[in-house]
Formats: sequence, structure tokens, C-alpha cells
Amino acid sequence: MSLRAFLNFGWSIALLGLVLCSGCGYPRVSPAAFETAKVVENLCNLETAPQIPQARALVAEQLRSGEITPDEAALLEEILDEAEAGDWATASEQARQLLEAQNEYP
Repeated sequence: MSLRAFLNFGWSIALLGLVLCSGCGYPRVSPAAFETAKVVENLCNLETAPQIPQARALVAEQLRSGEITPDEAALLEEILDEAEAGDWATASEQARQLLEAQNEYP
């Protein structure tokens, strides 16, 4: 393999990795969704199942009022689904990752 072919192959692999990872992680969310994510994370960390319906009602109300987008509501509902299924560790991790993603880029 010539040097030029090797370099082209290397750039191709690097570009492929960049494209594949560009969809990784959580997106930026609105301030309201961020605050609700903190509530959901706390609920998950404390494993307070009785508060899941209240958290779902909060998400639904914020969606209705336009405070959060349908995509943000779906992210929060996905985390609440994990918690409701009893997978508290996964739910806590997802909530934490969502919050951390908001601090990755200034």
C-alpha cells in the first residue's frame, strides 16, 4: 500500500468515526427541561417510585404549556420509563448523562 493510499485510508477511518459519534450523547435542552431533569435525577437516585406519576404530570404540563419540546419530553419520559420498570441504576445514569451533556460545551 502506498503512503498516499494509507493516508487516505486513515482519513477515511477518522471521518467515519467522527460521523458515527456525532449522534452520541444527549442534546442540549431548554432551561425548563434541565430543571425537570434535575428533579427526575433526584427521584431516581432516591428510588422514590410514588413520585413517578407526579414527575410524568410535570413533564406533560410543561409540554402542553410549551416550556419543553416534544423531544425533551420524550427524553424525560424515557428515563421515567426505566425508573418505573425498576431499573433505577439505568434511570439514574441516563438522568446524570443528560445533565452532564448540558455542561460539556460553554
